[in-house]
Amino acid sequence: MCHVLQSSGAPEPGLTPQLISLRRRRGSPSRGVLDDIQATLHDPVLDLPSSFTPCVRTAIASQRALAAYGVQALVVVGRVHQAGRVRDHAWTLHERQGRWRTLDPHVMSAARHEALVLLDGRNTWTDAPSHELARLRPRFFLTMHCQINDAALKKVLDASIIDDINHVNGRVDDPFSHPNYDPREHFDNSLIEESIALLEDRLSWQGDTRLHTVVTGASQSIAYGLGCHAVADFYSHSNYAPMALAYYGKSTDVLPIDQAIKDAGFLTFVETTWDNRSLWKDYSGFSTTQAFPLGTEFAKCLFTGAYSADSWALRPRIPHHNDFAIDQPDSALVQAPAILRRKHPFAFPGVWKQQYDLRYRLAIAHLRTVVKRAIDHDPTPFLGNGNTLPDVLKPPPWTLANNTLANAVPYLVRGTDGHPSVIA
Repeated sequence: MCHVLQSSGAPEPGLTPQLISLRRRRGSPSRGVLDDIQATLHDPVLDLPSSFTPCVRTAIASQRALAAYGVQALVVVGRVHQAGRVRDHAWTLHERQGRWRTLDPHVMSAARHEALVLLDGRNTWTDAPSHELARLRPRFFLTMHCQINDAALKKVLDASIIDDINHVNGRVDDPFSHPNYDPREHFDNSLIEESIALLEDRLSWQGDTRLHTVVTGASQSIAYGLGCHAVADFYSHSNYAPMALAYYGKSTDVLPIDQAIKDAGFLTFVETTWDNRSLWKDYSGFSTTQAFPLGTEFAKCLFTGAYSADSWALRPRIPHHNDFAIDQPDSALVQAPAILRRKHPFAFPGVWKQQYDLRYRLAIAHLRTVVKRAIDHDPTPFLGNGNTLPDVLKPPPWTLANNTLANAVPYLVRGTDGHPSVIA
C-alpha cells in the first residue's frame, strides 16, 4: 500500500513512496495498462485507448480536468473493499488545503480504497511488489444506473433479470461503438416527449414493440434495460429536480414527475412563477457563476443539455450536457478552485450533493412504479394511466439543419445483444 494515502491528511515526513519506472513487459497486460495510463496523463490531448475500462477513463478525465484548474491530482490504481467484495479499481486523488481527497464517482457507499500505485503523467509511486502490480486489472464498479436498478427493482423482478437489465447499461453508453447514439435514449437535446415515447415503446415489449425499436426475438431484459436506463437519465439530465425543489421547498417533499403533473399547484407555479434562468445563481465564497444565455422558449419548460455524437449535432440555445447534467455523486467540476467561474449551475460543494441525492431518490421511486405499470400492461408507464406531459412542461420542437423535425428521425434499433442493429 502507498502509505502516503492511508489517510486524507497531508503526507507525513518519511512516508514518501518509492519512485519507480514501469516498463511494458510481454505477457503482462496490467503493466501495459499502467504504462498506457501514464502516457495518457503525460499528453492530455491523446485520445483514451478503447481498452480502458470506464473507471480508468473516468479517473483520467477527472485528473485532466482538475489539472486544467491548477489543482494537483493523481490517478490511483488499487482495490476497493465494499460490502464484502474486493475489486481492482481506478480513481482520482486531488489536493485541497494541504490534504489529499478521494474523487470516485463510481463508489458512493461506504468503502475502503486501497491504493497500490499513483500516477501523474511523469512519476509513478508505489511500494507494492511487481507481482502484485502485474495482477491489477482495474474494472468498472457498480454504475449509478445499476445501483438505481437494484434499489428500484429488487422486489419487482428476479435478481437474474435485474442483472441482465444492468448489463444493457454498458451497451447503451458504449462510446466506442458506432453508430450507438440516439439522444432519445437519454433524454438529451431537450427531446423530452420523444424520449418518453421511445422508453414506453420498449417497456411495452412482447417479443416485439410497436415502433420496432428492438429487434424481434430479443430478450425482455434488453428492452427493459433500455427503458430503465432512460428513466434514470430523465432525472440526472433534466431540470425537473431543481424545478420541483423550488416549488416543494424541501428535498424530502419533492414528488416524481408522474405525481407532480397531477398537482395543480405545481403546474400553476411553473406557469406563473418559475423561470429556468434562475438556476444559474451566485454563491458566497465563489466567483460569479457563468450563466448560460438560455433561449426564451426554454424559460419554463422541462429541458436537458445538448449533446452530439454520430449523426446528431448539438441543439442550440440550451447548455451542453456536461455543463448541466448530474449523473455521478461527485465531480471534478465541484472541486475546482473557488476563484474559477463555473458554467455548471450546481458545481458547488453541498449544492451538487443535494441535487444528486434528490435525483437518485426520485429515479428509484419512479422507476419502481414505471416497471410495475409496464408489467401490468399500462401502455403509458412513464406518466401512467394515459397521462401526457402538460403543455407548460413541453419543450419546443427541434428543427434540424436540414429542416427535418428531430421527432421524424428514425430511432436507433437495438439488437438481441443490446448493441445497435439497424436504423428503423
